[in-house]
Amino acid sequence: MRKSESRKPAMFGVPPGADFVDVLYRFLKDLAVDRPPEYMATIGVLVPSRRMQRRLRTLFEQSGNSLLPRIGLVTDVSHLLSPGSKLVRPNGLGRILELKDVVARLVALDARLSEGDTIDLTISLTKLLDELQGEGVPFARLEAIDPKDQSGHWDQSLGFLRAIRGYVDTLSDPQNDPEAHHRSNVLALSDLWQASPLDSPLIIAGSTGSRSTTRLLMRAVSKLPQGQILLPGFDFDLPDEVWAALLENERFEDHPQYRFAKLLTELGLKHSDVTPLGDAPQSARNKLVSLALRPAPVTDQWMTEGPRLGELSSATSALSLIEARDAKLEAAAIAIAIRAELSHGKRIALIAPDATLARRVTAELKRWNILPDDSGGVPLILTPIGRFLRHTAQIASGARDGVELMALLKHPLTRNGVERGEYMRQTQEFELFVRQKQIAQIDSEALENFAALNTDTSDWVRWLTEALSSRRPSVQGKLSDIMRLHETVITRFAGIDDLDDLFLGDDGRKVAEVWAEFVRQAETDTSLSFPDYIELLENALRSESARIQTGVRPDIVIWGTLEARVQGADVVILGGLNEGVWPEQPNADPWLNRALRRELGLLLPERQIGLAAHDFQQAVGAQSVILSRALRSDGSETVPSRWLSRLTNLLNGLKDTGGPQALRDMTSRGDHFLAIASRLDQPTEKVVASIRPAPAPVVSTRPRDFAITDIQRLIRDPYAIYARRVLRLKPLNPLTPEMDARVKGTVFHRILEDFFDPETPFNDAEDAERRLKDISAAILSKTVPDETTRLAWLTQLQSNAEWLFLGEVERREAGRSLGNEIPGRYAIAESGCSLRGTADRIDQLHDGSLVIFDYKTGTLPTKTEIERFDRQLIIEAMMAENGAFRDVPPNAVSHVTHLSVGRTPSEQVTNLEDENSTSIMPGRLSTFLQSFLDAQHGYQSRRVMDDIRYGGDYDHLARFGEWDDATPVTVEPVGQ
Repeated sequence: MRKSESRKPAMFGVPPGADFVDVLYRFLKDLAVDRPPEYMATIGVLVPSRRMQRRLRTLFEQSGNSLLPRIGLVTDVSHLLSPGSKLVRPNGLGRILELKDVVARLVALDARLSEGDTIDLTISLTKLLDELQGEGVPFARLEAIDPKDQSGHWDQSLGFLRAIRGYVDTLSDPQNDPEAHHRSNVLALSDLWQASPLDSPLIIAGSTGSRSTTRLLMRAVSKLPQGQILLPGFDFDLPDEVWAALLENERFEDHPQYRFAKLLTELGLKHSDVTPLGDAPQSARNKLVSLALRPAPVTDQWMTEGPRLGELSSATSALSLIEARDAKLEAAAIAIAIRAELSHGKRIALIAPDATLARRVTAELKRWNILPDDSGGVPLILTPIGRFLRHTAQIASGARDGVELMALLKHPLTRNGVERGEYMRQTQEFELFVRQKQIAQIDSEALENFAALNTDTSDWVRWLTEALSSRRPSVQGKLSDIMRLHETVITRFAGIDDLDDLFLGDDGRKVAEVWAEFVRQAETDTSLSFPDYIELLENALRSESARIQTGVRPDIVIWGTLEARVQGADVVILGGLNEGVWPEQPNADPWLNRALRRELGLLLPERQIGLAAHDFQQAVGAQSVILSRALRSDGSETVPSRWLSRLTNLLNGLKDTGGPQALRDMTSRGDHFLAIASRLDQPTEKVVASIRPAPAPVVSTRPRDFAITDIQRLIRDPYAIYARRVLRLKPLNPLTPEMDARVKGTVFHRILEDFFDPETPFNDAEDAERRLKDISAAILSKTVPDETTRLAWLTQLQSNAEWLFLGEVERREAGRSLGNEIPGRYAIAESGCSLRGTADRIDQLHDGSLVIFDYKTGTLPTKTEIERFDRQLIIEAMMAENGAFRDVPPNAVSHVTHLSVGRTPSEQVTNLEDENSTSIMPGRLSTFLQSFLDAQHGYQSRRVMDDIRYGGDYDHLARFGEWDDATPVTVEPVGQ
């Protein structure tokens, strides 16, 4: 066998901004000049992505009659060893399931971890094992690490990794792992070519050589007689001294050219050995960006080299900067820019590492019926079929809360065999029933009660009862049993007999592939819990995407950074240029910290930052570029991307060459898009802010019968009484009962009512404490579905047990209880109004006078609040003295008492004198209520609220926010 000839590797560099695929296409065409037609078919090309593979093939097909080169992927070289062979299929789910039990044992030994962490840790462990394989790091190297300088956590982590070495050794078989399989193929090719060099051209194009295995492949190809490498985004403007310094410090790994410096050094080359290929669309801008991105220790070169750039207006004339106030406006401005460029026949590319921004821009473009070609597609978990699988999995797991069930019942794939409109009517009626009754868990009893009230829904109820009748899973079970149960729930709710009827369309086929992988793994004896199954399913659906290909515009594309590295467009928009997005925040590694990764030779976070920097440098060199960011995200102020900050800081500092003016011009061009975007959703007519309402309905329609608690509402927010009693509007309850202060008060009232039963003796503190615990547990189990809240409230009651017992003993020594929850009604003759209500408790003292109690769970009202607003107990005292409460003889009320069963229990006694005197209450109350029977008197919104920011149930109806508490009141007649 002949040895490969020694030669300098053929290395080419394509400058930033150039259309890499077009340059590659022309390079291949030039190779075949003056060659026979079949020569093109002998050329092998390895590219980093399938999208680049497709575009290169398309360029050849559009050029006319021509044979195609053999275009493959740098991640799959198996065909070079054995023609017709295929890439090993990743078995990610199988590896996760194999490792899960091992990780579960680690979780059980670590008090800081919970059972719910198992799947997340297992997934992160599989990624670490992939990285070890891909970087060629022997697992045995873990044995040589001394963790003495690390914390106990990392020592424990290393110990666990060493303990699973036996399992990892099975992964070293290339057939068990795609990364190991690929590296094995590259090593085999390297040995083969060293002994018998390939005599046909082989080109690696578009790879940065950031991964160890890829660099091995590039090194092997560079040694071939006709091996050639084309580097994307090569910076020919970087000075010799900077190239030389890049490898001197690992901190420079975040520089965009670091990977090229490392690759060239490994190949024994200098940067001057790289041959320029293709023309830069914006050579002046490339020089500016190259200087802006210099490593931090040499940024003093800005002062010496900056003035040499010359007048900067030419470098930035086709550069725009959008700085929107928020993410929504940023998306709208980008959409405006895209539409404007479309009118000029340009091909536009949006590069958005943030998938949320890409979806927002797509949504904004829909207003003009423009659908971009999104290379990232839609994550399967967000597709209709993906959401349907998630919802049915929750129901199969035994979830019966209103939110989850209603989401499934309203899903477009849910069918029960009747016409959709009729089905949705019945579903909506059931939703209103659940909200009204505040049903926490929907069971057969709730469905029967609904059917009894709505007889025309009996068929719907029967269908849903059957669909929910699946046996609840046990704590742990076989994957096959879990999937069988899930499939049953899917077919029942979808109204199908076979899952093939569900997996339709582009997204359906991708979901079917995910489901098929689960089916394959179900054939094993794998055992797991239902929550683990749901987490695995959601992870699988989140990891895959479905591309929408129908109706998309080929001249508008949305790329991730990987696709953008080797693509070209007339106009490039860099969206989301904020820290945490560009560059992305590195994910935390629970297994190895930075020091351990460095010692093992694994990738550091700077690698990802350096790749993102290279993406930025390539993209910003395009012919026309729009830079975009939002000043705020999710209500918080953002920090601009470090590369954008460097560029703007450099421009601001180059005053002698027009840098500040160039930056202002960039911003002005961006502001043009923002100005149009800000007007998109503005009404065509001027909107006049609402007045502060005080509606005055016809007197005959006004309420005259009030609950005692209505009086405080009439004082503070009369509009709430108008909305509830005149308009008869009630707030819609949430689907799942919220454990708020209102619910807490109701539940605690019921508990204290039973606990303070007048027939029950209070002689033994231990017995009272035990009784309180039993009563609380029984009532909480029925009324509070959330286990955490139940435990918190039970603990709070138990902590007050002694205080409640001692207080009750004193109360019983002072008198006797006449009852709890005593109803009462009182007519105010002068006004023609009446009051009704329920006293929490009324006691009679030994002297015959009465004491009225009110139970509280929060802060007690102050003396001022009682005198001016919180008149409930004073009114109840007036009613009691007039014999308004059932079975309570009329007597003078000695005092009223608030009992707070909060975290700090307290008792507040209010004597009935002066402002609180019951003798003046009837007259004052009559006058107050009569004022609302005056035709000229309106129900003012937010008359005297506790806090300006306090939210009332009817504030939105009163359009609070268009006016504030300082706005004058306008009385408006209603219906007159």
